[in-house]
Amino acid sequence: MNSPADNTEQVKKLHALFERLTGNRCMLSYMRDSAWHEYIRRGFGERELEGVVRWIRREMGRKGSGYSPASLQFSRLIQDTDLFEDRLNLAREAWRRARPAPPPVRAEQHVGDIRREVELPPEESTSQVAEVCPEALAKFREEIQRLKSIQP
Repeated sequence: MNSPADNTEQVKKLHALFERLTGNRCMLSYMRDSAWHEYIRRGFGERELEGVVRWIRREMGRKGSGYSPASLQFSRLIQDTDLFEDRLNLAREAWRRARPAPPPVRAEQHVGDIRREVELPPEESTSQVAEVCPEALAKFREEIQRLKSIQP
């Protein structure tokens, strides 16, 4: 385990990152230095700090979220590592829920001498339909096969 002396450079680096991300300039006092050492001891680093600050800024834009610029003060963000961990967990959950949709799959469709490019739904959406109503999906697939067989 690192001794506090080993973390001095990391503390300075984290404090500079905190000031840059939040715009809050504050002296690295003994109490803040101790808070940074506890932050490091708990296994947090630059990535976690950046993520939580980004999440709080996004929440500040939401009406009724309860987050304000004061949420980015050192005493509220870093000093209480339990609260920081709670916010980190909330941010991680929000990131998981906000996964981007997969890119659409494109295919070429031919009907007689007409060709066009169409977007097919991602595999996930068809699997969700299959879970909800497998009979309707099976009937739909049969109809597609029937229509393909009629095509000249």
